[in-house]
Amino acid sequence: MADEFTGMRLSSNMDPADALLDFANRFRQQLHRLRPATVALMNTRRYRNWAWVHAAERARLEAIVMLVCAQLGIAYRLVRQEDATRVLEVPPRGNFATRLVGTPKTAGWRAWNDRAVALAAAMTVQREGERDR
Repeated sequence: MADEFTGMRLSSNMDPADALLDFANRFRQQLHRLRPATVALMNTRRYRNWAWVHAAERARLEAIVMLVCAQLGIAYRLVRQEDATRVLEVPPRGNFATRLVGTPKTAGWRAWNDRAVALAAAMTVQREGERDR
C-alpha cells in the first residue's frame, strides 16, 4: 500500500500494446521494490452507466496485475466491497474513507478517498487471513 500506486495509469501517448507492456513493467518494478506477500484490489461497484472504454481499461489493468503477481509468485486477491464492509464493519454502502480515518500510519496520505479503498482491501485480506488461521 504505497502512494507510488496512486495514479498509476496506462500511458496515453503510446501504442496500446506498448502501453500495456509499459504498465506491466512499472507495476513489476514497484512490486520488486516493495516485496508484498499479497496484492489486493477492491472490486468495483460500477456497473450501470459505465462506459465500455472505462470497463475495458479496468479489465486490462486487473489482468496485468494478476499476470505480474503470478509471474513473481505473489498472492493476488480481488476483494468484493460487500466482503470488505462486512469484515471491517462498515455500514452497507458506507464510506471507507470515513470509517478508516485515523488508521495508524496513514497520516499525510495523498488522495485519501482512493487510498482508503486500497486500505480497506488490504485490511480485509489481512483480517480474513487471521480468521482462517
